[in-house]
Amino acid sequence: MTKKDIVARLVKEAKLTAKEATAVVNQFIIDFAESLSKGVGSQAKFIGIGTFKVYERKATTKKNPKTKEIMFIAAKNAIQYKAGSEVKDVVNTPENFAKIKASLTKEAVVA
Repeated sequence: MTKKDIVARLVKEAKLTAKEATAVVNQFIIDFAESLSKGVGSQAKFIGIGTFKVYERKATTKKNPKTKEIMFIAAKNAIQYKAGSEVKDVVNTPENFAKIKASLTKEAVVA
């Protein structure tokens, strides 16, 4: 699924204009990136989808298999993703998708 696909689904399902749908998706991306930009320990949680968490990948040394040269790899921040229960359920039992979609649709109508 791409950003373009999500915009198209918002236009169809939420009855937004393409401009409004693009603005919604862009704002989501901005907010998501901002929440993770705070560095190590910052996270973004989406109930049912999962958690994205920033952690520090420690510096290490690796050996080039061709030249046998030892290379230093600097420490850097990385993102860890842990799937939520609904994502795990759909991946392992695809027929449960209809049930999850129905519960999320009801939730949207109530909100």
